[in-house]
Amino acid sequence: MKARQILLPAILLFAVGTLNAQVATAPVVDTVKNKLDAKGRRQGFWKRIDQNGQTIFQGTFKDDKPIGKFEYFDDQGRIMTISHFAPDSKTCRSTHYDANGKKQGEGKYVNTGPGKWAKDSVWRFYNPLGKLVSEDNYVKGLMDGVSKVYFPEIAKVMRERNYKAGKVNGLSTEYFIDGTKKSQTNYVNDKMDGKATWYYPDGRPSVMGIYKNDFKEGTWIYYNQDGSEKFRQVYINGKLQGEEKLITPQEMQKQKQQYDQQQQQNPDGPNLPGGGY
Repeated sequence: MKARQILLPAILLFAVGTLNAQVATAPVVDTVKNKLDAKGRRQGFWKRIDQNGQTIFQGTFKDDKPIGKFEYFDDQGRIMTISHFAPDSKTCRSTHYDANGKKQGEGKYVNTGPGKWAKDSVWRFYNPLGKLVSEDNYVKGLMDGVSKVYFPEIAKVMRERNYKAGKVNGLSTEYFIDGTKKSQTNYVNDKMDGKATWYYPDGRPSVMGIYKNDFKEGTWIYYNQDGSEKFRQVYINGKLQGEEKLITPQEMQKQKQQYDQQQQQNPDGPNLPGGGY
């Protein structure tokens, strides 16, 4: 079945992104008498259907503004969005559903201009099993505040980061499934900038370094799981300048034993050709 092109009032335009309702290309027709007042404003209960008799949306208007509950459907009659509008029609609470009737997302929209709606405040998103997968904060359509991504099977935080005016700013922290810290980096306007650390599951650091304007900068240190240093790398503007392999305590002890053994075998020093030193 082909998707229909909706010719709807501007109020449905806020159904954006991955949560958009599927619609059909069949022309939209009115088969119910929707009321307009003397000024041409929509009044009372309105229902819009296509030429096949399928409802596109239904809800109540007052002075051309939506109030109360509105429902939006796809071309097979499945509910895709349910919205509840405030009495002043400036905000609404919406829940979006997938084709199987499972909740995909829920949150608040604010009216930002004629026909313009934007996410605002806390929004929650779910997987097809109904498990919470993320929770974001918005201000007039831009992410602003704490954003959390969850391990859906246990509803624990997998990643937590901060946004300002739609861009990542501040700390971004990832976690192992048991809640221990996996990594921590810092962002400035969507770019990594500042100290960055990755951890082993026991909490010991595995990698430490500095980012500058999204590039590795300076000395980066890599650690073994026992806490000893493995090696170091030096970066300038993201380009590797060199690598310094460190001697582990075990290797140092082995070299010392080899030196002691050589000294015992030749206590007078190396026997160079021609004699002497």
